[in-house]
Amino acid sequence: MQVLGWVSEKLQVASDESYRDPTNLTGKLQKHQAFEAEVMANRKRVDVVSAVSSLSRFMACLRNP
Repeated sequence: MQVLGWVSEKLQVASDESYRDPTNLTGKLQKHQAFEAEVMANRKRVDVVSAVSSLSRFMACLRNP
């Protein structure tokens, strides 16, 4: 599924700890703004993945009380 690949890619970016390095703050801010804009542009997809994940966890709890 394309959406899961996109989410996985974005999770890798979000997990990057290079933000701790104080150099090139302007570039990092621009990268963050672009990332935020992309997530907002794909908000419906993100919400669907989140809902499916929540439903999947709920169904797993029902099967394994």
